[in-house]
Amino acid sequence: MINTLPISRYANKFIRKEVEWCSEFRNSNGTVFGIRHEDAGIYAVYSYGDHWPLWVYDWNASQWYENVDTYGNTTTKHASCTRPYDLTKSAQANGFISMSCSELKTLIDNKIYTARKAA
Repeated sequence: MINTLPISRYANKFIRKEVEWCSEFRNSNGTVFGIRHEDAGIYAVYSYGDHWPLWVYDWNASQWYENVDTYGNTTTKHASCTRPYDLTKSAQANGFISMSCSELKTLIDNKIYTARKAA
């Protein structure tokens, strides 16, 4: 069943909780958003489109992945305000796996492709 409810919009200062809950959301101007790819078993947070994933959560592996590539000031701010947990320690200490943007996109594409193939 397709979720027909509108995606909620939040000010940047409130979106971290939406990420921690793996909720679908958009910030108030729509430039950062979270999408549940439920068939693929992943949740992804994007900045300015699906070409720039910031965070990916794999439900099957109970694992967060982070994009370590940098792009611009606003995307850096998006990454900061959507960071799923307190990362004052190193990312690896908090269970994050660091990946490049292209590696994250490949991970997402492979998960979605595998889910569609299995359906």
